[in-house]
Amino acid sequence: MTCAAIPLGHRTRRGTASPLSFRAHTRPQHCPPMDPSFWRALSLLGDSRLLLPAAATLMLLGYLDGRTPYKRWSWGLGAVGAAVLMSKLAFLGLGIGLASPQFTGFSGHAAFSAAVWPVLLASATRGRPGAAAVSGLILAALVAASRPPLLTHSWTEVIAGWLLGAMAAAWAVRGAVPADFHRPYWTTAALAVGSVCLTILWNVRPHTLLLLATGHPPH
Repeated sequence: MTCAAIPLGHRTRRGTASPLSFRAHTRPQHCPPMDPSFWRALSLLGDSRLLLPAAATLMLLGYLDGRTPYKRWSWGLGAVGAAVLMSKLAFLGLGIGLASPQFTGFSGHAAFSAAVWPVLLASATRGRPGAAAVSGLILAALVAASRPPLLTHSWTEVIAGWLLGAMAAAWAVRGAVPADFHRPYWTTAALAVGSVCLTILWNVRPHTLLLLATGHPPH
């Protein structure tokens, strides 16, 4: 399943792409018809308001228990967050983006899903954390695939984001033994915290905050 993108159009007087028009002209269009509520529900599993509090909870529990994989994961997830934020600020603040591959920044949903879900599922699994992590990557791929039909990201952006997050998750799980991960109650607690934060912050859109921080009107 693919979505055709409309061509890049508007340019500013200096010849650099205007961020908002660049985004509008590189969003995928003409996607196969499907109930938008399905894509929105799937996309919600990659929402930073859910995943970042859940990840922070799981990291804290891992640190308190002295588990090395969670320490590696904290560094990897920090790098993912920095890369996503820098790419978005570079585009929204400076108009830096690539028209040909339709890249205006890493998809946060794709990146955080691929970085967080594998570790969440590995933590809940007895015996085979690697297999659980692969299941998390598959779930993250589905979340990433929900973004182009919602006209929020191009396929280039979601694939790049997924690969970025997958590297962080792989680094965390690499060389780990089952004893490092079998903590299902940690996963339950992490998802509970994430769900509460998502509910509390339901009307707060991270992208809107980025637009305001870079001097663009929210939309």
